[in-house]
Amino acid sequence: MLQRLVRARPGGGVVTIIEAEPHLLADLPSCRESAHRALEREGVCFALGARAVEVHEDGVLLTSGGGLPSDLVVWTTGGAPPPLIAESGLPHDAHGRLLVDEGLRARSGAPIWAAGHCAAVEPSPPGATPEHGELLERALRAFLSGRQGRVHRPRARSLCLIDTADGRAIVHWGSISGRSRLAGWLKRRRDRRFVARLAEA
Repeated sequence: MLQRLVRARPGGGVVTIIEAEPHLLADLPSCRESAHRALEREGVCFALGARAVEVHEDGVLLTSGGGLPSDLVVWTTGGAPPPLIAESGLPHDAHGRLLVDEGLRARSGAPIWAAGHCAAVEPSPPGATPEHGELLERALRAFLSGRQGRVHRPRARSLCLIDTADGRAIVHWGSISGRSRLAGWLKRRRDRRFVARLAEA
């Protein structure tokens, strides 16, 4: 959508995505290629494997020493675990995420749980995406009530939906992969349900 707005203004323009990783969507490999192709079709450019270190009024400076001229910079950041995990002495991965079992409890057996970007579920089936919020609530309720909760098994197939801002969405589920208006409808429906649940909380 941003690319269309930029292209429609007087003098035009182009959106460039700067990403430190060598590819987009490092945590969603199943949707990576589809997303890349969809953005390319819209005329979006990429600076992959590059890291932005400074933002100036007229551009962005990269670690390579080069720069990209710009009129507008939108800076987004990914989630990261707090340093406390690595400093705690508890088992963690190379990114500083706490190693947890399938119930999100520390693999050391300590009564400590972690979810989201703070947790590394190992072993985890390829493509598995547990619902950490629901799983964490279940585990804590079981522990506090003194019951031994059943370990939740992550789904071997996870649904990936990415809105492409044209009424369609990229979908990947098992062997099914594509981009369609039906997927766009499903994405919007899931988003509305998610927002509604937040409003009720």
